[in-house]
Amino acid sequence: MRLRTIILSLLLTVVYTSIAHAAEPAAAARTIDINVTDDGYEPAKLELAAGETVRLAFHSETDSECAGSVESEDLGIEPTRLPKGQTTTIEIKAPRPGNYSFACSMGMNTGTVVVKGS
Repeated sequence: MRLRTIILSLLLTVVYTSIAHAAEPAAAARTIDINVTDDGYEPAKLELAAGETVRLAFHSETDSECAGSVESEDLGIEPTRLPKGQTTTIEIKAPRPGNYSFACSMGMNTGTVVVKGS
């Protein structure tokens, strides 16, 4: 009888802990502000943890066709126009550790995402 009580207590503890963790809200994605000018992206180097979800908030100060856009096949960023005077937010999930690039449509303005192991 005592063994049955111990096992039942352990089972209830595991179930309760699982439910409590499932009810916890997911951490909000971090937002990284990136200024876009005729000179490129600032900051041009971003550091993320593998698997981290972030929002890249591009604040455009240029009407340049080239600098006013961003894309990255490696990061899953489709070619995106960044209208002057507006903020364009793109959410990404950092891939496995490594260096990944993003650039304007002509590849003249570039940035790097450095993903570190978690």
